[in-house]
Formats: sequence, C-alpha cells, structure tokens
Amino acid sequence: MGNGRIAPPAAELFDDFYSRREDKSDLWWRNILENPSTVQLDHRILATTTLTTIVALWAYSRFNPRVAAAIPRNARKGMLGVVHFALAQVALGITTLLYLVPLPLASAHQACSMGLLTMTLVLGSRLWVPKRSLNLVKRSMAQAAQAAPKVRVPAAARGTPTA
Repeated sequence: MGNGRIAPPAAELFDDFYSRREDKSDLWWRNILENPSTVQLDHRILATTTLTTIVALWAYSRFNPRVAAAIPRNARKGMLGVVHFALAQVALGITTLLYLVPLPLASAHQACSMGLLTMTLVLGSRLWVPKRSLNLVKRSMAQAAQAAPKVRVPAAARGTPTA
C-alpha cells in the first residue's frame, strides 16, 4: 500500500479487483470505499482539507478586526484549542505512517481524533446561541419593560430649559 511513498501508485488506486459487476459500473464507489490504497488517499485528502479549513477559520477569527472584536474570549480560547488538537492530530497521523503504523501511535491518533471532535463541539457550544432561548429572553425583557412603572423625569433634572 504505497511502499513508503507519499501517495500510493496509480495502479493500486482504481483496481478492477474491487469491482463486482461485469460492466465495472461500481468501480468508482467500491474503490473509494473498499480499496485500502484509495481509502488511505481519501483519508489524506480529508486530513489536508480539514487542517486547511481549521487554520483558515482561526486566521479569520484572529486577524479580521470586526470578527475578533465580536468573538467572546472563551470562544477565542476554544478556537485555539481546536487548532492545537488539529495540529497534534496531523503530527500523530504523519508519525504513525512514518513508523509503519505501530499500535500505540495509531491508538494515540484515534484518541486525538476524539479530542478534536470534543474540542470542536466545545467551540460550537461557545459560539452557538439557540434561537428559542434567545426569543424567550427577548420576550421576557419586553414583558418586563411593559410592566415597569413609567418614571417621569422633571424637565429641570433633564437639563432642558423651561419656558
């Protein structure tokens, strides 16, 4: 499966062996899901895309002044945690491949994926405001404003001249 190369050889990627129909109509999807070489390539492409997206989101949230001002501090910390977990995940994945998939490194790679998922959910919980809760707060504030007694401030206290 690749013989130590970065990408597996093209001959291994879409092998006719995995097609079960005579007309080879299932060649594409069976190779993507069942061929170990293609699955490994898919995994690498997904990892690269995920890391690029996470780093781009981090850069956008950090270097765009309007976005940086709008994001709460705990969400900024959560975003940095997601970046750290993603970098650790990529480092563990590359190390696992370089050392020919030793079980402790492979297990650490899997555990780090759970940490990355957890940190992503934590970040989402820090940024997401449920619409129903927000509507309930708005409604209760409107009711409180209507129920509050109207206070009249004398003109002299407002600093406006009287006629």
